[in-house]
Formats: sequence, structure tokens, C-alpha cells
Amino acid sequence: MQRLKKYFVISLILSILFLVLLTAFTVGPETLPALLKMKPGYLLLAMALHTGSYLVWGMRLKVMADGLGHYISIKDATEAVISNLFAASITPSMAGGEPVRIHLLNRSGNIPIGDASAIVIGERVLDALFLLIATPFALWILKASLMSWDLNAVIAGAEILILLMVVVSIAGLMNPKFIDRLSSLITRGLHKVGRFNRTEHIMEFIDKELWNFHNSLWTFVRTGKRGLVLGSVLTVLFWIMEFLIVPMILLGLNQPPHIMMAFAVQVFLTIVMVIPITPGASGIAELGGAALFGILVPVSILGIVVVVWRLITYYINLVLGGLVSVKILKDVDLYRD
Repeated sequence: MQRLKKYFVISLILSILFLVLLTAFTVGPETLPALLKMKPGYLLLAMALHTGSYLVWGMRLKVMADGLGHYISIKDATEAVISNLFAASITPSMAGGEPVRIHLLNRSGNIPIGDASAIVIGERVLDALFLLIATPFALWILKASLMSWDLNAVIAGAEILILLMVVVSIAGLMNPKFIDRLSSLITRGLHKVGRFNRTEHIMEFIDKELWNFHNSLWTFVRTGKRGLVLGSVLTVLFWIMEFLIVPMILLGLNQPPHIMMAFAVQVFLTIVMVIPITPGASGIAELGGAALFGILVPVSILGIVVVVWRLITYYINLVLGGLVSVKILKDVDLYRD
């Protein structure tokens, strides 16, 4: 709990600091007129797309649970998704949300921990595959745009991280011995750092987690193919809804929506935000948004675009995720005044 509080404070401070600095450095003569001419309807539509994506995510959770023979209502699945947003928004790579979803699947749907883990891991892999497949198309769309060497390096690093995750998933699924070799390699690497003396304990922990990962995915592939297929369709729908947010913001600011280019930019931004550097990708998201959205809009309204985008995709998650988490805690009599 103390660690989550620390992450929460750090993520908020970084996000607010970078948003303030970005706004201050991009304000120009055209900024105020653009704000006065803003069309709130499109911004409300952007918010509706984001909150609607919660329902699509909940449906994905449900169909993947159905694929393994477990029932969970759309209401409970969507509640689990929204509840996980708070922890996901204040931990690197959204990793904190996964244990929450696993716990709520187990509690709300009476789904065994092993199958719940398979569902959540399956979601993560589907998202990674979508981004990997989308990346070449995004590169083709943006090939004429100027991108700095530093930004290219960051994107390449994040892409390699996602690719490694998918490769490890497939290799571990097809060859169980790969798990043992990977576990041994990681442990030896940690031992050489010199900060880890109890390598046997670390070895056992890593080996256990990697085998849980392998068993979860294998269970899904063996018995949950239908859920995997439907989950893939809903994954595409989820990301389309999320990527439509920026075009709606642009329309709200009387700018061309640049739909295809906005999609391509957000593919790269999502990949960059996967890098586990800061809680909730705070700072990384704002700087990445400024660098990439600058391809779409003039500097005078760049700060506005990043602020509105972050308010919709980050701060709404914090607020709604926190409220639903409190509700769930009350329901299980864990909440205390």
C-alpha cells in the first residue's frame, strides 16, 4: 500500500509538472482564439469513446473467460476493468492493474487463479500482437514525417521490448525447456550485478512465475480458442476507439482530424509508454505526446492537445478507477472510514 501511495504521488507530480511546462512553452498568440472557438461536443465525444472502451475491454474479459468455460457478467467484468485502472495508472507499464483484474475475476466469477491469470496474460499478449502488427503500417504512414533520432531510438527500444515479450510467450508455450533456460539466464545475470546474494531464492521465484506464465498461456491455447478469436476482434475494436480520441480532440479545436496519421502517431506513443521508466508513464506520455502530436498540429495549440488528451486518457482513469475501487472495497467489507 505504501508503494502504491508513493507511485501515486510521483505520477501526479510528474504529469502535472510536464503539462504545466509544456503549456507554458507552447502558448502563443493563436492559443486563446483557439480556446474560444473550441467545440465542446467533439471533446465530449472523445470522452465517450474512452469510457466506452471500458465496456469493450469488459466484453473482452468476459468472452475470454467464457472461452475457458467460466461465466462472468459484463457488469462484473467491466467493473473489474475500471477498478484496475487506478493501479494501472500509477505503476510502470500498467503492471499494477493485472493483479487487480486477476483477483476480481477470481472473486466475482469464481474463476480459479490459474485460469484468471491465463485470461489476463492472454489480454496482454493480444495487445502486444496488435501493436506489433500495427507498427509497420504506422511507419509507412509516417515515413514522410520528420522524426528525431532520439525519438526513433526510444520507439525502437519499446518495440524490441514488446517483441521480446511475444517471442518469450510463444517460445515458452512451444518448448517448456525454454522456461528453465530463461530462468537460469536471468538469475545468473542478477547474480553478476552483485546485489543479489540469495540467488537460490530468486531462482525459485523467477522459475515459478515463468512456469505460471507458460501454463496459463497453454491452458488458453488448448481450451479457449473461441475466446481468443473473439478477444482478438474486441482488441482491435478497443484500440480503434482509443485511437479515435485524438482526431476528436483535433476536430474540437477546429483542426483537420488527420485520422490515419493520428492512428499511426498513437501506435508509437503507446509503444513508448510501455517502457517501465516512470509510474503511469507520467512525463514520458507528456513528452512523447508533445513530440508526436507536433506532427499533427501547430505549436500554438500543441500544449492544449496534450493536456486534453492526458485529461481524458489518464486523469479520468484515475478518478473512475479510484471510485470503483472504493465501491468494491465497501462491497467486500474491507473499506474503513
